[in-house]
Amino acid sequence: MKKVAPILAFLCYFSLMAQPEYRDITLAPTAGFNMSSYSGGDYKTRNSIHFGVITEYYFSDNWSGRTGLTFEPMGAKTKDGYTDKLSFITIPLNANVHLGWERQWYINFGPSIGFLANAECRGPNDELININDDIAPVDFGFGVGVGRMFSLGQFMQWFVDIQGYKGFVNMDKNDVLEDSITNFRVSANFGLIVTL
Repeated sequence: MKKVAPILAFLCYFSLMAQPEYRDITLAPTAGFNMSSYSGGDYKTRNSIHFGVITEYYFSDNWSGRTGLTFEPMGAKTKDGYTDKLSFITIPLNANVHLGWERQWYINFGPSIGFLANAECRGPNDELININDDIAPVDFGFGVGVGRMFSLGQFMQWFVDIQGYKGFVNMDKNDVLEDSITNFRVSANFGLIVTL
């Protein structure tokens, strides 16, 4: 036990040293698995991969502002075999609160704005239809997430989190559909955090 105590003390100290602190800026390349659909109407989930870079500025040891640039596939599948494939470049503007003794848990929340990069629909016979003119060019919504950071050294960590997003903008720009459709997404993500 006497040999274990100094090792545990060292690991705790090392882990605390790895936590970003007041006025620190971090940069985090991230990737994840998306499950998206439309709220409104009867749609199935579309699965995809997303990626991006997230940055944070620490206002205190427990609070940070979170933003970045992410490529977010959205869209949904219909019962008759069509799949809307929407691609957005998204900028989150979130508050992030860090919890726990070592501040390794976090909860983020706040608005997000997305700009349509491409929109296409794949039909049941694998035909591709351009629907850029039918989809709203800008999406705005609210996101929330929870995650955990793990130390890799004094200035580096890795993380896993789950993020959710609910859009407020009707994606049916021309009001062709009977119901309004808004984006909805849940994603599981991982990445590397570097303190600058």
